[in-house]
Amino acid sequence: MQEKNNITNDVAVQNQPSSEFNHLPDSDTYIQKLERRLSRVKGTNKAPTSKDMISVLQQARDDYMSRLISSSAEQLSAFAPTEGDRELTISYVERKLFPEKNGVTYEEMQHLLESDVLAKVSAESNGDIGTEVDR
Repeated sequence: MQEKNNITNDVAVQNQPSSEFNHLPDSDTYIQKLERRLSRVKGTNKAPTSKDMISVLQQARDDYMSRLISSSAEQLSAFAPTEGDRELTISYVERKLFPEKNGVTYEEMQHLLESDVLAKVSAESNGDIGTEVDR
């Protein structure tokens, strides 16, 4: 009987809220582990790795190359164009790859277009002569 009273007293003591909250001995280490996991997930306090640096440099190089290809000659030029000689907006790469097809100014482009029209007319007239001879 006395054992039953002890058991009921123990249960009653456990059910009573204690006025003092005591941390478990391992709760501090558990909290530290959780904080480390959280910082790892967030990625904070992380020094950049060589992979990160290489990927950033590759992105910068790709951005620079795309701007170089799509940019106009006006943006690449160090000198401002004068009133009489306005430059055409041709990309730097096109100008370097096909200089014979691209004029630097509007006057040069007009001259190139006239030459091209004359070449087409002469090709047509040569083609017409060839067809007349074949008949």
